[in-house]
Amino acid sequence: MLFLQCHDYSVPSANPALLWRLLVLYHISMDSQHALDTKDASCKTDGDLRQQAVASPLLTRRSFLAGLLGAGAAAVTGVALTATGCSPGPTNELESIVSQGAQDATIETLNVPTENVLTSDDFQKIPVADVLTLQRTFDLPAGCLLYQSCPSFITALVPGEKGGALIRLGFVNLETGTLTIALQQALGHDTGSVIYDARASETALIWVESDFATGSWQVYLAALEGIPSAENDLAQLAQLVDEGDQDYEPPLLCVSGSKAYWTVMPDPNGPASTADSYLKAATVFSATEISEVSTVHTSHGRMITNPQATSGIVTFVPRVDTSGIYYQITALKVEDDTRVAVSILPQSMRVSDAVYMGDGFTFCTENNYDYAAGLRYFGTYEQLADGRYLHVGRMPTSAAVRWNGYLVVKSTHNVIGLDAATGQYFVIDTPQNCVDYGDILVHCGVQDKIIVYTTVANVLDSEAQSETTATTRVRIFAAISAEPVDNS
Repeated sequence: MLFLQCHDYSVPSANPALLWRLLVLYHISMDSQHALDTKDASCKTDGDLRQQAVASPLLTRRSFLAGLLGAGAAAVTGVALTATGCSPGPTNELESIVSQGAQDATIETLNVPTENVLTSDDFQKIPVADVLTLQRTFDLPAGCLLYQSCPSFITALVPGEKGGALIRLGFVNLETGTLTIALQQALGHDTGSVIYDARASETALIWVESDFATGSWQVYLAALEGIPSAENDLAQLAQLVDEGDQDYEPPLLCVSGSKAYWTVMPDPNGPASTADSYLKAATVFSATEISEVSTVHTSHGRMITNPQATSGIVTFVPRVDTSGIYYQITALKVEDDTRVAVSILPQSMRVSDAVYMGDGFTFCTENNYDYAAGLRYFGTYEQLADGRYLHVGRMPTSAAVRWNGYLVVKSTHNVIGLDAATGQYFVIDTPQNCVDYGDILVHCGVQDKIIVYTTVANVLDSEAQSETTATTRVRIFAAISAEPVDNS
């Protein structure tokens, strides 16, 4: 119980799992033994990458939080918790059955022949300085988690200070790097809740609070006019739009303009495991007016992955209404929730992230599917304008970005950009002394900048015989020449 002895935080005493989850979140970047030198990101064969995936732990933005909770609870209680949907290991028994049998004849699934797949194996590496330039760098407190839904600022989950809540909600000005704390603690802090997740645009903020002792959660919406100032009382603007108990997982979030979306999905190990899932939405009209909550889509069975929004389109992945297990990548127009595109995956195939970016879907898979022809290997797949698919054979750890003609993806360590038209790629080198997961993409979808962050671990100063303070290092890259894009 080292953390408990060294830090004075205001937390519910009956919630050791939550306590450890958030303390590990605060201290993860302070562990210098995880710092690695920048790894070379040259393209490897699919066989090499499959071996690497088995040997290396998979870190995604979802498993980052879920894994911390599991590790913390195990440390306190001695009970191992499992984060579902985050394993890069062997496929399950269901997939083995599927690979031997015929697919449901009534379902027309995505069929990508192997010859229609362009692999990144033979792409040529080019100097990163030929493509982009570093605009600015700034440091934030160690342990921050960052998300962007608008061009001017980043939403931040920030570790708390001594004597306060364990997680605070803030915003980072992308021009100045200034961090403004909008909520010092969860609205339900006094009853055991903490801020669990958040997303924001320039006009709307949505966040989830959760109490792991009881399993309850609440979803709040609030109007924004840019970054809230220190004088604004965001708590007074908040409106409760949804809530649930331990039978349903805390919702996954996204925002496009003034409209916010969230999922309601049953706990796969709870009594409601076979219940329906929902994608819900509400629109912020003003500081005092929010639309009624609408159910945008009902999925008869659990949906998968985080909804993503870009360029006025929201992408999510519900179950197909059939006896077999099929997932349907679905893109909706935010303006009226009408369908833009649909793609049904081969039976039992899962994606970890998906986003619609104009020409079609770009999606990530964390497992191999021997029966899926051109989609058989893990990695990131981008639907090209000519009907082919680009396959990036790296273990994906976040949704992809479309930037200045490049597909930008986060692998296990580096962020790389690939141009299918030229067969070239670049690698963004990670900062010295960063932790082993390297840079993380702050955003997804169509963007006019590349924004990454990582934790720079403690460095021993041999002269002073002391360690420097760890920080969250944010870097913003821009194209040497590019046109602005709408990424709302």
